[in-house]
Amino acid sequence: MLIVRFASRVVPACGASLLVALLGCATPAAADSQRAQPARSASSTPGTELGTFVVLVTAGAAAPDPARVSVDWSRLDPAPASGTATGGANGLWRTDQLPYGKYELTVRYADGVPRTSRVVLDEPRERVDVAMPYDRIVIRTDRPVHELSVRCVSLWQGTAVRAWTDTTEAQLAAEGLALGQYIVHAIYDKGGMIVEHVRLTDAQADVVLDLHPVPPGEVQLALTGWSGPWTTSLE
Repeated sequence: MLIVRFASRVVPACGASLLVALLGCATPAAADSQRAQPARSASSTPGTELGTFVVLVTAGAAAPDPARVSVDWSRLDPAPASGTATGGANGLWRTDQLPYGKYELTVRYADGVPRTSRVVLDEPRERVDVAMPYDRIVIRTDRPVHELSVRCVSLWQGTAVRAWTDTTEAQLAAEGLALGQYIVHAIYDKGGMIVEHVRLTDAQADVVLDLHPVPPGEVQLALTGWSGPWTTSLE
């Protein structure tokens, strides 16, 4: 017998999966390129001149941890090339001595989805500002977990953004997440399993979950953002 518990609020579900696809957390990287704001230039004709990309990466009010940020560039025209920007102090990354032309910049922060923008380098110094998501889900558990994952609801099973195996940490976190719907899936050594649905919003951008395993053979679903406990038994 499979027992499904819904703690919190319930919405009409399409099938037993309850995977409600919401825009935001699983948006393709290219769709976020509008957040990058390169400086305007007078000319976009590739030439023999050399310029510098300066990329300002922000993630909330404070400068992001440089160890959790990467800024990669790819030259699209006139000749393909690629590399990684350096720096990171005060949120600034730079690449010098690049030929004028068309480029693609890809910024990654923490566990979030990369953001990509296309920029024309036709000035000695081209500044690009990229604002990255910085929401997070903190998971607390009082016992070892065999498998633990945080997934962004997009397809049938969701897109994994962070996963752990055989962890004994009392507190874990998935950071740099965009707004949207997520699933936290935990499996314990003796077969207990927990599935929790979390929605990150402007009003609730930092969610803390306390996981408590249920007996083997039961599945616990907890949906945030809805009302009323509801327990259903499926035979």
